[in-house]
Amino acid sequence: MVFTNPTLAALEPDEVLVMDCETLSGQFSASDVRLDDPCLSGGGPVVFTERLVETLDCSIGGVAAVIELRWEYTNICGNVSARTVTVHMMDETSPVFVDFLPEVSIGCNEDLPKINATDNCGEVAVTTIDNIIPGDCEYQYDILRLVTATDPCGNNATRQQMIHVNSIAPIISGVEEGICDDLSIPVVTAYDPCAEEAVAVTMQQDTLTTPCPGGMVIERTWTAIGSCGTVTVMHQRIIME
Repeated sequence: MVFTNPTLAALEPDEVLVMDCETLSGQFSASDVRLDDPCLSGGGPVVFTERLVETLDCSIGGVAAVIELRWEYTNICGNVSARTVTVHMMDETSPVFVDFLPEVSIGCNEDLPKINATDNCGEVAVTTIDNIIPGDCEYQYDILRLVTATDPCGNNATRQQMIHVNSIAPIISGVEEGICDDLSIPVVTAYDPCAEEAVAVTMQQDTLTTPCPGGMVIERTWTAIGSCGTVTVMHQRIIME
């Protein structure tokens, strides 16, 4: 059995083939050899296998992994012929960020965006260094983030991301928007999700001059102001028949 692939044919006996991770993928197949002995004919097809022998950390000669390539043929009499090549996989390619956004906006109570990266040879470690840029309010500011993705061989990629953290208006509860013949004052509360505390609610009541077939219309306006000055307003209309 002899190699027909020029890269393999050029190897000396027991010579190790050195390749990049990306280059190795799909590079070799059963068609890389031919049978040079008539006695080997009449059997099944050539079987090609790729086996991971060992995963390394690139500290020895920059090798990320050792792969065994094997071509095997069994003739009609059960005789086996095989060729093997040892490959040292080198990783010289930096990780690649996935769906990275250089600028994003989030609410004050949301988690910081997750950063994902892939590598052609192994797992990726993503680290961040955050620099907080204060705003006019404790819950409204920017984060300038330096993101680094590093593969097991020390190749890295770096990106910068600006995160705008925005204050969220209070949440008012207990207001029913439309009711009839009921002037009782409901229990209305407001919650500031940024400060994680209750805030005061004010109410203003007016009688509308707009004609209504059902009777007089009273409108109540409920207002809550959050810790960063954000305002939530809810209206309630009461029809008095």
